[in-house]
Amino acid sequence: MGLGLSKSTISKFFREEGHKFDNSNEVKNTKETNFAISYAIDNLGYIYLRGFVKFIGITGSVASGKYQVGDDIDLYIVVRNNTAWLYRLLLMLGNLFTFKLRRSRIANTHLKFCPNFIVEERALSKVNKNIYSLHEFIYMIPIYNSEYYLKVLAENHWMRRFGLVIDTKYAQVDSSRNFLFIPLNFLSYLCQTIFRFLYSYKRFTPQLKNFMQGKVVFYEYNFEDMNN
Repeated sequence: MGLGLSKSTISKFFREEGHKFDNSNEVKNTKETNFAISYAIDNLGYIYLRGFVKFIGITGSVASGKYQVGDDIDLYIVVRNNTAWLYRLLLMLGNLFTFKLRRSRIANTHLKFCPNFIVEERALSKVNKNIYSLHEFIYMIPIYNSEYYLKVLAENHWMRRFGLVIDTKYAQVDSSRNFLFIPLNFLSYLCQTIFRFLYSYKRFTPQLKNFMQGKVVFYEYNFEDMNN
């Protein structure tokens, strides 16, 4: 796990929040998990776009050591300001040829990338401060620009209340706006919103608040609510 915390310490965090920490499968899928991590690193070029991406981390079942054959690879991606929706649009267009990303209506999710949290640098702290976010951050495995992980943690110093030692000196991030990208990013947001509306995706929401904050958040299932 990303922060190297003991199982007993994490279990204490979860109990304080009224949740059960399940570690029954934590070390059972080492081979499958390591393979998924290696696969993500080897195929990083399909996710990394020069000039956009500042950090990429693996989350979900792979990061927590519970990966099973058939699972996708969840990703937390930090991009430069005012480019989150533009970056996602470019990923979607590229996927028409690479087929590396998970698609909502395709049953096969094995080793498909699922960039379900794309956040601009100015919005690193714009997360729901709950047990789900805690789980994602403490298990996260950096695979691009690992030093930036310290900035991600520093901007989410709310986790200190769980006893985590977080050095806030790394909280110096770029909050400036990229005015050249603002109209392109807005048009990208509109295109994706209209597309999802027309194709009636489950749990469709306009995500206007997320757009204003500088992030893209998609979950195939209501997983976060289940963990609140």
